[in-house]
Amino acid sequence: SWTGCKSEYYLLKLLKTQQTDLTAHAGYAKELNRANPFHGNAMYALGVYHLAKGEIAEGEKWMNAFLEKRPYHAAAFWHLGQAYFKQKQYEPVVSYYERLVEIVPDNAAGLNQIGLCYYYQKEFDRADRYLKQAIVLDSKNGRYYYNQGLVYVQQKQYLKAAEAFEQTLALEPDNPDPHIDLPIMYSQQRATRKKAILHMTTYIRKKPGSSWARIFQKKLKKLQPQNN
Repeated sequence: SWTGCKSEYYLLKLLKTQQTDLTAHAGYAKELNRANPFHGNAMYALGVYHLAKGEIAEGEKWMNAFLEKRPYHAAAFWHLGQAYFKQKQYEPVVSYYERLVEIVPDNAAGLNQIGLCYYYQKEFDRADRYLKQAIVLDSKNGRYYYNQGLVYVQQKQYLKAAEAFEQTLALEPDNPDPHIDLPIMYSQQRATRKKAILHMTTYIRKKPGSSWARIFQKKLKKLQPQNN
């Protein structure tokens, strides 16, 4: 029976492991919901399913019904925020993630997402504040430093930006993104031009066929003669 313990076990296992098979995910949830329309886990599962498919109105309907039963379920706010983030609708994202961090104050990922939303809304001081909080809580996540570097670039704090991007590379040596930003920081001054060349050549090696690699190849032709 779908109302028995076995069905709930499989549904909860599906949610816990973040199963990417959305069809199976929805199948479990719909069967459980038919057996018991007021079952909270089914509401949550259907919310996750529709939000993952980009069906925000339907997903939000199920999540709100679930949150009436479980108002302090942080993961529900995470899924709602992520759905809107993918649509680049940043105001509702901030609202949902602020609710999340009220429930789980040490959720670094939520603070990072709020910071990113403010970055995209060009509210850079607010973005910096939230990203700093995320870094305090999780200082081993290179992405948080990278996002902070993006904020510093917009604030024209180029030395701080370079330090943040370098910290990203210290934590994530295989991450190619800082090799795009650091040459821009370093090529502005002769004293750091060799560092710019190093990062450009590293990016070309990591992403040889990319558009940035082609840009850097042209840039290197202009810079290298000055350093012979």
